[in-house]
Amino acid sequence: MLEVRAFGSVRARLDGEPVDLGGPRQRAVLGMLVAAGHRTVSTDRFLEELWSGEPPPSATGALQAYVSRLRSALEPHREKRRPAAVLVSNPPGYALALPDEAVDTWHFASLVRRAGGLGDGEALVVLDEALTLWGDGPFAEYLDQEWAATVAARLAEQHAEAVELRASVALRVGRGASAVQDLEEHVREHPLREQAVALLARGYYQSGRQAEALSTLAALRERLVDELGVDPSPELRKLEADILNQAAHLAAPPRPVPIVVPPTPEPDVVPEGPPLVGREDELARLEAAADSLRSRAGVVWVEGDAGFGKSALVSGFADRSVARWSVVRGHCSEVAGTPSSHVWLEILSGLGAPAPADTHPFALADAVRHCLEERGTRTMLLLEDVHRADDETLQVLWHLVESVGAPVLVVATFRSHDVGRDLTATLALTAERTLDRVVLGGLDERAARQLLNQHVAAPLPPAALEQLLDRAAGNPLFLRQLAQLVESEGVGSVDAVPVAIRDLLLRRIERLPEPTVDALSRASVLGRDIDFDLVLALEQEWGDADEETVANQLDAGLVAGLLDSPRPSELRFTHALIRDTFYGRLAPLRRTRLHRAALTTYLSHLPDRVEEIAHHAAASLDRRSAAEAVPLLLAAAARSGPGGAVPHLRTALRALELASADPRESFPVRLDLVRALARDGDLTSAVAERQVAIEEATAHGTPVDVARAWQWQSPMMWTRRASESVSEHSIADLRRLLDEVGHDDPALRIELLNALVIEADPWNIDVVVEAATEALALSKELGDPELECRVLNAAYFGTLAFDDPGVLGRIGARMLVAAEEAGLHGYTAVGHMYLHSAAVAEADLGTAAAHIELAVRAGTSGQLPELLLLSSIFEATTTLLQSDLDAAREGFGRVCQAITDAGDPNAFFIWLWSMFAIEFAAGDTSGLREHAVRMTEMMPWHSTDLVVVTMLDAGDVEEARGLWSPSPMQHDATWLFDIAVRAHIVATLDDRDNAQRVYDEMLPWAGQLARTLNGALSMGPVDHYLGLLATTLGDDVLAARHFDRALRLTGAGQATTWDRSWVRTPSHLAG
Repeated sequence: MLEVRAFGSVRARLDGEPVDLGGPRQRAVLGMLVAAGHRTVSTDRFLEELWSGEPPPSATGALQAYVSRLRSALEPHREKRRPAAVLVSNPPGYALALPDEAVDTWHFASLVRRAGGLGDGEALVVLDEALTLWGDGPFAEYLDQEWAATVAARLAEQHAEAVELRASVALRVGRGASAVQDLEEHVREHPLREQAVALLARGYYQSGRQAEALSTLAALRERLVDELGVDPSPELRKLEADILNQAAHLAAPPRPVPIVVPPTPEPDVVPEGPPLVGREDELARLEAAADSLRSRAGVVWVEGDAGFGKSALVSGFADRSVARWSVVRGHCSEVAGTPSSHVWLEILSGLGAPAPADTHPFALADAVRHCLEERGTRTMLLLEDVHRADDETLQVLWHLVESVGAPVLVVATFRSHDVGRDLTATLALTAERTLDRVVLGGLDERAARQLLNQHVAAPLPPAALEQLLDRAAGNPLFLRQLAQLVESEGVGSVDAVPVAIRDLLLRRIERLPEPTVDALSRASVLGRDIDFDLVLALEQEWGDADEETVANQLDAGLVAGLLDSPRPSELRFTHALIRDTFYGRLAPLRRTRLHRAALTTYLSHLPDRVEEIAHHAAASLDRRSAAEAVPLLLAAAARSGPGGAVPHLRTALRALELASADPRESFPVRLDLVRALARDGDLTSAVAERQVAIEEATAHGTPVDVARAWQWQSPMMWTRRASESVSEHSIADLRRLLDEVGHDDPALRIELLNALVIEADPWNIDVVVEAATEALALSKELGDPELECRVLNAAYFGTLAFDDPGVLGRIGARMLVAAEEAGLHGYTAVGHMYLHSAAVAEADLGTAAAHIELAVRAGTSGQLPELLLLSSIFEATTTLLQSDLDAAREGFGRVCQAITDAGDPNAFFIWLWSMFAIEFAAGDTSGLREHAVRMTEMMPWHSTDLVVVTMLDAGDVEEARGLWSPSPMQHDATWLFDIAVRAHIVATLDDRDNAQRVYDEMLPWAGQLARTLNGALSMGPVDHYLGLLATTLGDDVLAARHFDRALRLTGAGQATTWDRSWVRTPSHLAG
């Protein structure tokens, strides 16, 4: 038996005899594998860690030699050419394939995790076993290396938790003396752990040592005050009072509870049904994730292509876990038209809780969270097919995972190739709570053969077997369907087996009686999940079918394995591909008529199912049904979140067009579509639809209609207008409209003023300030928090036009108050974004990071992609501010690519400013000259300052001086960045004529970073540039003051100053 030890030095024993593991670096290979648990350690990480970041050219060969020698030592009797079974190759590196019991640190951690879910008697036995394993500290010889120190710290924390958990259990069963013995040494090692001291005090009290209990708590109080400057927690103060009052609950039980070693448990009863084949490793990973869960929620994602057995895996795992977990299942429908909240209402029903009146994502998440916390049990939530989930369903998921204070394991499945924007954002948001992400591939040959043998009674000839294996390519669904076809048609059918699964399913379907096939095809119109009563009603609407005939036809589908019945009276096509195959058999005209019949059926029997009704109204839409479909589609849109409303509203507009409706009927629907698109984050489409609404209102409506069309009623993170796009005619139209509308309707006037801000930004900042100022004044009179937030949102874009650095923070704080009081989550996120930018301005990176996190938590699903992008921008900005230029290039490269992929019209300008900031910090922007010239060509009103700097960096000083012509700058979102560039040029060219003017413009911003409005890009402290300008003006005393003030923005948690910012600093600061 092989035993690997990492407590103390890294060593191993085989059948009781020590194993020679070689020198320190070779042992470190084994140590890193132990530290990684069951995960793979990549070759790149080995090279990085083993050679401290500087691997020599021979490092890869040396690593392979270490692995080879370790394999020989750990498996001395392994046959040649037989794959290693212990230190296994697992691209892109290696892993250790041993059970927990064979590795002491793994076994220790496993026992501690297990003890948390046991009764007191069993927990004491398990914890004693775990603590016996702890000798010297883990990885003792490698604690100066990051890979070992991190894991050693985690294990040390688990050890402390185990000691405290054992003591807590011992106190509950009346073994206070035993608890004291363990805790005295533990408290000496960890004197500031309040939980440990509290347990020790209780142990003393339970042992009749009240005075020592009180002195222990008093000593902790003094230590906390002296060393940390804090008071003891309320819990500790209450414990001290209880000891003084000799509270009854602190007394020991009358007799110690006897500790009984638990008998070996009987094996779990395995549910009936075929065993899960070929998924042993995946099941082990799921079980490991479940075992690691403590008092908070965790997520395991299971992904794979259609037919690879995601549902079978998680169902099998749930069936094995019912003794330890309360399992609740929900699934996202494979067919459009299911209500947004369906899966969570299904979960609540499974939890035995009523549906809440408010199904807004935040309210629904709170309802599920409250229910889970009230249960007080370990709960497993199975969510299937979350690639089908809409934005609101996923929003509930990540809010729940983040907030629930109970042991909840979420196991969610999705198709790897159907990951949309919302699911991508959810995967990112839940990264910290993700326990594992299991990717299902095809079955290996052994498992594939086993699965075939389960479904084919007689042995298959070798040639036929190989052909089936080749056609199925490891896909479990294909294997089952192929096997069933061969079983029904005989081995001779192998030669004619089709390659495509849909053709394969058609072959099986064709074997059914024609009436059954027709009935199942009609039922497929209702979706993958079908209700018997609804199918019966549809059949009766379609023809004269009776209940017995329908039951017989559906029963034939059950017998054929094409349907299953998860619950009484509920039926389900066994796979979405099977439902799609039946649906695909229907001719287009017949399909439309069946959807119309389904629509009639729903309206008669389930009129409250507005989503399904809208789905069938859309699927049966033509000129005859268009007018009747419009209110059905609008009802569904009203019940949906922004993302769900968009398709309903688009279809309603198409229905109005088919019905030849008056354009004035389409107008309010178009406005709703603009609002839904904007709130869903599809700003490009929202702007396009708003333009259509403006044109329609201009052609067919009143000035008030045109004003309503100009409204933008969704939070704006930043402008999406192309920077080179000048919209003078739009500004003129809006000014004229403001005159026509007048002041009779202040709210409508505010909306027009906000629209004027959007159209004027970024190229006419004077108009931005003028419009925002009037809107702010009007909003104070109305007392409408949402309107106030929209006004503040617009006012943000003119922030740099005021010579007052505090404006940005005040706008953010005011928006946050208004948004939180009114429950406006989108504007809450924007308020935090503004406060983030204000913190960056002051180089307070810790506060900036906190506001980013709060913005992501508060944001709506439509905002998540931009909020996550902003988070990535801040990470890149932090590396720039802290002089890690290589990381900044990499980070901003990813950010700019994401912005380009999103279709942002300003992607080029964002990229150029980003690269300029980085290369300016590096000391050479000359490589950007061509791009800077292009920008001035695209925006002729913009200064040529970036081009001038690239020339100076190339050494073309006279050419730069010839081009240098400082034109007035607008105080737009990049002004403070641009003016810092200008200050650098003025100092470099010794341009005293412009130095005073630039100095006066920058002076109000002293004490801040020169940066873009959103804080994404920085040129260093404003005071640095004021110092350069003061030097140019000949005032060295003033310059020194500015340079000294600039230094105050640098340090831990702030902006360290990069080389370029200081190369022209006066010599008195060089040291």
